[in-house]
This record gives sequence, structure tokens and C-alpha cells, in this order.
Amino acid sequence: MIAASFTIKDLLMFLHLGAGMAYALAFSLHLIKKRTPERFAAAAGLLLNGAALVAMVMISGHLPVFNLFESLVSSAFILASLHLFFNRTMESLPDVGTWVWIEILLLFAISLVFPKVLAPSRYDFNYPYIISFFMFRVGALSAILFSSTFVIQARVEENNGHSGVCLFHQGRNFLLLGTVLFLASEYSGMVWCQNGWGDMWRWSSGHLESVFVFLYLMLAFHIPSNREKARGIQSLVAGMGGFVMLALAVMRGLG
Repeated sequence: MIAASFTIKDLLMFLHLGAGMAYALAFSLHLIKKRTPERFAAAAGLLLNGAALVAMVMISGHLPVFNLFESLVSSAFILASLHLFFNRTMESLPDVGTWVWIEILLLFAISLVFPKVLAPSRYDFNYPYIISFFMFRVGALSAILFSSTFVIQARVEENNGHSGVCLFHQGRNFLLLGTVLFLASEYSGMVWCQNGWGDMWRWSSGHLESVFVFLYLMLAFHIPSNREKARGIQSLVAGMGGFVMLALAVMRGLG
């Protein structure tokens, strides 16, 4: 039984490393504009990434969303899926795909640097509101990271004298999706806390983080864009949204 457990863990590490290598290959092929081989490498990475998530479920007995390592690997899978199904390849570089691959490799780099451990099984990991809280958090991170790629590329296009309006609007739509997922996570967390501890609560680092994220997202939506300087500030805030969320997730996971 112990030997089998170690075998599955070894398989998980192999799948995780293999997915990262396949994604790195896809990024390299993207840079030299080998589109068909890139799609095959990306599909292989997605397959290995998904298999790693299945291995996590087999080892831990719960969805892979409850700690930093699980969240990073799950976010990379969602981000790669969004890229394959909702992004159109552009002829010039850099493009949206360039930034997506950079983000995916960043997620894998962080997951390789920090401990590759799974959250221990707990009796309440089957409670729907706890699952929803963590699951929607992972979804929000992935959607907002994807949003950042469109906003960054929109700014690149504008700096090159082209219109980036369509790209910015796409980024804003995914930012809105990420915001909805974040609020769904917060609602699930409120119900979880209400059922677990009632009306007794106090401010904590988690509460402050949630308030900061909410205010940050509202700022990204409400900066007026009728002036060029204001548009630049709006692009900066919206474009950095995914990286802000990722930094907070890493600090929370290490705290």
C-alpha cells in the first residue's frame, strides 16, 4: 500500500514536470511561429496537466484546489484551456498567446520552487461551500490572468500605432468573469463562516486581502478612460490584475 502510494506520487511529479516541459516547448514553437507543432505541444501539455490533476485527486481524495501547489497546477490547466479554446493566433509577435505562455510558465516555475505537497484530507473538504470557496478562487485567478494578457497586448498594439480597443474589451470581459467568480467565492466563504461560527468574527489577514482584491477590481472597472493618460492608468491597473492576484495567492499559500 505504501509502495503504491509512493508510485502514484512519483507519477504525479513526472506528469507535473512533463506538462511544464511540453508548455515550454509550445512557447518556444510559438516564438518561431511554428503554429501546428505548437498546438500539438500545447495539447500534450494540457493532457499531462490534466493527468497530474487526476493523480492529485487519487492521492489526496479531494479536488486539487485547497493549497498553493494544487491551485497553481489547476490554474495552469484552466489558463491553457482558455488559450486553446478562446484565443485567436495573431501573425505578429508579441501577441496574446505570448503573454499566456509566459503566465503558464510562471505558474509552473512557482510550483517548482515551492514545496510540491498536497493538502491533507479533511472531513469538511466535502462540504459544498468550502469546495466552492476554493474552487471559485482558482477560477477567478485563471480568468483574471487570462484577462491580463489581452489588456497587455492592447497596450502593445496602441504603442505601435494600432487600435487595441477590441483586445481591451476582450480583456475587460474576462476581468468581469474573474470578478464574478471572485465574488462567488466570497459568498461561499460567508455562508461557510456563518454556518461554522455564526455572527462572531473579527478582522484577519484573509478579510483584509478580500477587501483589497475587491477594491482593486472595482478600481480597474471605474477609472475613466476619456483621456489618454487615464486610459494608460486603467490599462496598467487592469493588466496587472492577474499578477496581483497571483502574488496574493502565493503569500497566502506560504503564510
